[in-house]
Amino acid sequence: MRKVAAIIATLFLLASQFTACTDFTTIGADLLDEDRLGLDFVDTITIKASSIPQDSIITYSGASSASQLSRHLFGDYSDPVFGRVQASVYTQIMLGLDRTGFFPVIRRPNFQDAVLDSVVLVLTLDTSLSYALPTAPFGIDVFRVTQPIDATKDYYSNASFSTQSSPIGSAMFSPRPDTLRVLDYRNFFVDTLAFPHIRIPLNFAFGNELLQLDTTQYQSDSLFSQILNGLYLKPNGQTDGLVALNLLATLSSLSANLASGLYVYYSDGNGQPQQYQFEMNNFAARVSSFNHNYLGSPAASRLNSTTIGDTLLLLQGMAGIDVKIELPHIQELRGAIVNYATIEIPIGAFVSDDTFIYKSAPEVYLVYVNNNGLLESISDVSLSGSQRRLIFGGQIVKGTNGNPDLYKMNISSHIADMIYGRVPNEMYLQILFKGQSPTRSVLNGPKHPTNPMKIKIAYTKT
Repeated sequence: MRKVAAIIATLFLLASQFTACTDFTTIGADLLDEDRLGLDFVDTITIKASSIPQDSIITYSGASSASQLSRHLFGDYSDPVFGRVQASVYTQIMLGLDRTGFFPVIRRPNFQDAVLDSVVLVLTLDTSLSYALPTAPFGIDVFRVTQPIDATKDYYSNASFSTQSSPIGSAMFSPRPDTLRVLDYRNFFVDTLAFPHIRIPLNFAFGNELLQLDTTQYQSDSLFSQILNGLYLKPNGQTDGLVALNLLATLSSLSANLASGLYVYYSDGNGQPQQYQFEMNNFAARVSSFNHNYLGSPAASRLNSTTIGDTLLLLQGMAGIDVKIELPHIQELRGAIVNYATIEIPIGAFVSDDTFIYKSAPEVYLVYVNNNGLLESISDVSLSGSQRRLIFGGQIVKGTNGNPDLYKMNISSHIADMIYGRVPNEMYLQILFKGQSPTRSVLNGPKHPTNPMKIKIAYTKT
């Protein structure tokens, strides 16, 4: 494995070479091994940095299930540094699937002569992604969406769909729930399932409407979605943190354990208890909505400012703040072959910040604005493929000799692209998988007095 990684790394470095014509002082010689002769070093590249709020990010892709969010953040939370964020979710509801065969097929409900017992929205909780150590109960309202949602389209975090004015269900739940046990009537015997989840009873009128629909409305998801466009999950009141919802039905288990969905409990014509699960699966649009408000927070005065950003920068998940990094004089390197380049960004903190509660994001990466005006991973990320962590980096590196922890990334190829003008002279630092990440980081800027952000370049003169 190490030989394979070494070969990949060597090819990557060869691909990142470029020509460029400025004579720099040989400094930063600790960047590479001392026995690599013929190299010069520079770590005084001019950097301008600022904390940039985002309008929105994509949170659902109709074109690719692989790029859809696997978890959806929920809550109405005020961070002491980054301000308030409201995280809610719009989701379609699909017919249940029979997965006993090679391919899943629609399992249509049979509600003939059924008598409703209850209708419950079940939302599985991913307790590993809760943020800020929430302890107070969360309130949740469920609204019926009255506007079509198209699962083939892309939706962003500022998406909004019309809903009924009153919720069809509400509940309070603990952000750190114990595993709940529920009865399962789907098999030939009554089973008991146990998993951490929220159960939200919905009103009887809604449940009876589902039972009384004409059977033709259950022939396909598209016909059913004309009746039920979807559900909107909204926080009811402010919360002391964020939780994460897993809205996907389990695809590999006949018992559908750990499965979110809309459960209809009823008695059939023989008086036997039954249930039917409407699903939120890969065929359903599940759109996270984020509303960030920085007003009155320490973050507000730092947004879009390269002056204040010279010392401390802010980075946030969800649709929150990115860090813009500009290299205004990078093309002065023309006339040299760059062999290797890295960016090192020390992790900082506000004096009053509790770094135990507000842990820094575990992994970051870099993007740039491409010719189509869209954000795209820098070439060092895309070229590293499945070896991203080994070749590109982006994880937290433990500080030594009293220095702070830092993020370190290989940017050799992208620096080459900058010098040749193939990409702009600016890039953006983001939290990896930010649409489902509740974390944030405080970073040292390029003019921090003791541990500044730096770009180190090893190059060969021509």
